Amino acid sequence: MVLFKPSSSFSTASLGLIGAHVISVTLDTNILPGDALVAAVPSADFEFAVVSVTDRELGASTDLAASSSVSRVLETGVWGESVWGRAVWGGQSESECLEKALVIIGDGSFPQSNRRRTLTDGQRRQLRDAMIFCAHIRAKRQIFVTNDTRGFVRGGRRQQLEQSFGTRIMTCDEFISEFAAK
Repeated sequence: MVLFKPSSSFSTASLGLIGAHVISVTLDTNILPGDALVAAVPSADFEFAVVSVTDRELGASTDLAASSSVSRVLETGVWGESVWGRAVWGGQSESECLEKALVIIGDGSFPQSNRRRTLTDGQRRQLRDAMIFCAHIRAKRQIFVTNDTRGFVRGGRRQQLEQSFGTRIMTCDEFISEFAAK
């Protein structure tokens, strides 16, 4: 089920969501700490989350000062990457999401699944980026906020990902500019 169709003129007002529904927002690792972003928008209109992969990427807790307003989404388990008990089992749709996201994020250069025993540091980051994004998709969240323009925005990647997965991708500045309390 697509929660909304992405567009260049998306707003809570255009969806009629103010006061009716809370918009779910996933924060990518590079947004943290995200306290300024969380504080910039009306708290009643948004629900923020980070994905469990982020803890591993940062090597520390991702608790924000506004931790009561930021929840956790468990990643879909990836053999050799995920931590037992900190991930959920996935099925065919999660596998397809991961593979398609890796093709788009890696611009077609990411190794096929049977050739991933030894990933470079950059490839490991791309894998984790795709895991975070696919957890966002699996949880049917609406907006993915990232400052990784190389992986998620440039070269038509934003449009490919938004159209393929029915979500919205924004940078931190774009999100604050569009939704900041005025």
